[in-house]
Amino acid sequence: MNYAKKTYLFLILTGLSSTSQAVIDDPLEEAATELAAQQSNKKLTEESKFNISSNTFLEIEEFKGYTINNKKIFDKISPVVQVAIQPVDSTWSYFMEYKVSMRNYTTNFHSEQTSYNRNRLQLQANRNLIKNQDATLNLSFVYRKESNDVKNGMPAKNSYHSYWLIPGGSYNFSEKFAFVFWDAGYYYDNAFSGPGYNDWEWESEHGFQYRINDKMLAKLMYYTDWTWNSHGDKTWEQNQIRGYFPTKINEQWDIQPYFRYFLNEKNYDPATGVTTNRADNGGLRLGLIVNYNLTPKTTLWTNLAWEQTTWQHSKNSQLVHLTYGDDNTQDFRLYSIGIRHIW
Repeated sequence: MNYAKKTYLFLILTGLSSTSQAVIDDPLEEAATELAAQQSNKKLTEESKFNISSNTFLEIEEFKGYTINNKKIFDKISPVVQVAIQPVDSTWSYFMEYKVSMRNYTTNFHSEQTSYNRNRLQLQANRNLIKNQDATLNLSFVYRKESNDVKNGMPAKNSYHSYWLIPGGSYNFSEKFAFVFWDAGYYYDNAFSGPGYNDWEWESEHGFQYRINDKMLAKLMYYTDWTWNSHGDKTWEQNQIRGYFPTKINEQWDIQPYFRYFLNEKNYDPATGVTTNRADNGGLRLGLIVNYNLTPKTTLWTNLAWEQTTWQHSKNSQLVHLTYGDDNTQDFRLYSIGIRHIW
């Protein structure tokens, strides 16, 4: 098995999340892309000059006890459409995502005065530079436009353009064991400016994957995400250990348990460099992706995750309640359901 393929395909459908929102579905989009590529057989190649796949899903994120004005709310309700295009016999591939995140809506899906919509358009081009039995090297170029729609009378929220450069690849030590990585450098062209706004970001995963048998793969990664303002002052930092375990049950079912162990997460005062809040007590996310192949070209899937962290200081205010208990626990839940199709 050529492990280089998986890292290359991962870049096609992966939209790396900025630090302004929870990072969620990296393993899901990797699995989606892997499935899309497996459909590139001789018959499809003869009939079409492009391999095209789509992924349409609804994603809900919530925090336990999250209320605004004493009303229980979801953090995000996000319908998403993704399209990946791979020209046959080309070293280039392309990806597009449109996502609307409905922020601070009630659990009855009602809009409140503090509710708003975050709109995201992402365009991505990927170039394979090296691909052989031993290694791969790929480079992705990403443009993202993000804006916010707020209620009349509410303060405007920041909108921005961002530009990313993402090298990624793998090296195979053997048929079963490989080193894999990706590094993403972001530049934010912000409409607003100031010490609290990010101008630069570095996000990455470096680690190893091992083929346990023909049906199961284990991948263990060291994850980092750091941000800086225009003066070079660090504004935020997160470091994790992540594990992914994609497993094929049969021709119709496959699953992917995964975890994220939080080594630390820190918010900084960019003016002084002082840490304003931190979670260093080993937060944990446990997740499960389930795929059901309805037909050879259509897959139904769901992604469920639970995450808990404890913080040095409460994240609550008179208006917003986000943490609870004496140890300032933050309890996060993720629910996603969608359909992928190979066209």
